[in-house]
Amino acid sequence: MASSFRLQAVLEHRQRLEDRCRQQLAAALQCCQQLQQQYQQLTDRCDSLASEYTQRQQAGMTIADLLLYENGLNTLREERVQLGLSLKKAQDQIVRCREELAEASRNKKLLEKLKDKKMLEAKHEQLRQEMLQLDEVALRFRNGEEP
Repeated sequence: MASSFRLQAVLEHRQRLEDRCRQQLAAALQCCQQLQQQYQQLTDRCDSLASEYTQRQQAGMTIADLLLYENGLNTLREERVQLGLSLKKAQDQIVRCREELAEASRNKKLLEKLKDKKMLEAKHEQLRQEMLQLDEVALRFRNGEEP
C-alpha cells in the first residue's frame, strides 16, 4: 500500500499527550499516598500525645506541664488540619489527572479509528485497482492481444 496516514504526526502527538497525562496521574497518586502516610503518622502522634496527656493528668501535673501538653496538642491538630487540606488538594488533582487522561485517551482512540478506517479504504482501493488490471489483462488475452 502506497498510502500512508496523513495524520500520523497528530496521532503520535496525541500518544505523547496521553503518556504525559499517565505520568502526571502516577505522580499525583504517589504524592497523595505520601500525604496520606504523613497524615496517618501525624494522627498517631496526636493520639499518642493525647493519651499521654490524659495519663499525666490523672497522675497529677503542674500548670506548666499542662500548658506544654495543650500547646503541643493544639500545634499537632493545626498541622493535621493543614495536612488534611493538602491531602484534599492532592485528591482533587488526582481527579483532574484522571479526567485529562480519559480525554487524551479518547482523542487518541478517535485518530486510531480514523487511521484504521483509512488503511482499510486504501486496502480496498488497492484491491480494486488490482482487479481492474486483471480484468484488463483478461480482456486483452481474450481479444488475442499480448498481455
